[in-house]
Amino acid sequence: MRALILAAWLTLPTPPAEDAVDGKPWSLSVGVTAISMEHEEEQFRDESFAGFGINLTRVFMEAGGYQLAARGSYARLGHSSLSELDITALEGNLLVGYRLDLSGIRAYASAGLFTEDWDHGDSSRNHSGLQLGGGFGYAWERLVVELGLDLRQASQYDLDSDSMSVYAAELTAGYRF
Repeated sequence: MRALILAAWLTLPTPPAEDAVDGKPWSLSVGVTAISMEHEEEQFRDESFAGFGINLTRVFMEAGGYQLAARGSYARLGHSSLSELDITALEGNLLVGYRLDLSGIRAYASAGLFTEDWDHGDSSRNHSGLQLGGGFGYAWERLVVELGLDLRQASQYDLDSDSMSVYAAELTAGYRF
């Protein structure tokens, strides 16, 4: 997965330098968020959660035609079949991307941290770890639409992580400023 993200990032074209003055470094987005826990072994059940999310992104540096950005995210999710199981998730990511502060097509690779609080009636658990991901989207003058996917560190979920993959995805629409 890392090699794929690196290869995709290295093949992105460099944006024209004259566009840089028109950039909008901030975006505030809301949308749908989902987490999927998929097991390779049939004795375990796959789990899925869905809900809403919000994120704030700030492009803070340009290097070689690409931008570096920081993104903070909050999500509130419910289990697909157990209505009493809720997740509150926080994420912090560093993004390296193409045209993150400009209009037009955009793409990024990301690395960061996540923490999730699982509440089930009287009990709760916390899962925290690393994640790698990427995303793409399109931005207009003030609007941005993005689809992102993160692969999370499965060993942090106290389950049989050798046969499990954990993904987090979000589809957002936001305001650029």
